[in-house]
Amino acid sequence: NPSDSVGISGKAIKANGQSAVGFIRVTLSPNNVSVENTVSEGIFLVNITLPDNIAPGTCLIEADVFEKDSSGYVTNEGKWVREISVRPVLRQLDIVIKESSSVIPGEEINFGFSAFDQAKTPITRDVAYNIVDPNRVKQTEKIVKTDLNQKFSVALNAVPGYWSIEAHTGDRISKKLFYVEELEQASFELANNTLTILNIGNVIYNKQVEIGIGEFKQIKEVKIDVGKSIKFKLSAPDSQYSVYVSDGNRTLEAANVGLTGRAIGAGEITEGPISLGM
Repeated sequence: NPSDSVGISGKAIKANGQSAVGFIRVTLSPNNVSVENTVSEGIFLVNITLPDNIAPGTCLIEADVFEKDSSGYVTNEGKWVREISVRPVLRQLDIVIKESSSVIPGEEINFGFSAFDQAKTPITRDVAYNIVDPNRVKQTEKIVKTDLNQKFSVALNAVPGYWSIEAHTGDRISKKLFYVEELEQASFELANNTLTILNIGNVIYNKQVEIGIGEFKQIKEVKIDVGKSIKFKLSAPDSQYSVYVSDGNRTLEAANVGLTGRAIGAGEITEGPISLGM
């Protein structure tokens, strides 16, 4: 592993059978890290520490034993070479949001994970991640591969605010925030002379809604909690009418709606019909 210490010990015997007395130099390639020590009566012991950012794969350890004369010239030399295998070690886990880190409910957020070894080389790992809303409620939990694009669909009624993508692999943990915007939105449904307005957004729906029955129109002040709805009973003298509902953003139009009643109006069911006049 990177930063591990490798011990090299042994004997150096000259061709004439005598024990070498001199020096040993151990070099690690391709990093060219080297250490030296003495050789006494042929015995040597050297420890070399692998660099913390050494690239994974095969490295060469070369031991060079040599003797010198009184002038410092090398008079005898021998070499020994071995291969070692360096493991890739996970050092960094990144979460990358592909596009904007702010998302509108009803859209998707695209993201992915990248892992790097000690030499900052990309490596493939399994990553476990959660997506957590501002209330610390898990919305999804998965295990995926790094370098594969991930998508998360943000529901229309998703809690607004800062959400987090929280991931881990091995002993590495990473966290990334994204923002879910506020969405004030409702759906309109007309069935059996009843208009239902359902809050499908993620904040209180507080708008003016225009309701038209034929040529007559009425403005309703509507305030609905998230996930709740209100109902209006439409009434008019027995006939077929065109019905129009709009809050300025969303519109419902229906033709040939059969209505009954004494007066044209739209009243919340809990209140009873409200007359618009004849």
